[in-house]
Amino acid sequence: MKHTVPHNLPLDLAKKAADAALQEYRTKYPNFDPLVTWTDEHTAQIELKAKGLSLKGVFEILPDAVAMDMEVPLLLRPFKQKALEVIEQQILQWIDRAKNGQLA
Repeated sequence: MKHTVPHNLPLDLAKKAADAALQEYRTKYPNFDPLVTWTDEHTAQIELKAKGLSLKGVFEILPDAVAMDMEVPLLLRPFKQKALEVIEQQILQWIDRAKNGQLA
C-alpha cells in the first residue's frame, strides 16, 4: 500500500513534522503498539499491531512529499483506508504547524 502526502517545506522541517505526527499517533493510539525507528535522516521503519497482526512499513521524507509504503495483511485490508486517513490527517496537521512556526 503506497501513499504520498505532499508538502512544500524544507526537508529538515518536513522530517520534524512527520516525526511529530508519528509521535502523536503513538500517543493517541497506544493500543496499536506503534513502533517508529528512524533508519537514516529521512527514512523511518514503522510497525503497528492490530487484531493480533502486524503492519509494517516505511516512511520516507522526500523533497516534496512524505511517502508511505505499508505491508497490510489480507485480514486487515478492510481497515487500510481508515489507517491512511488517520496518518495523513496527522501529517497534514503537523505540516501546517511547521508552516506556522509551531515546531521546536
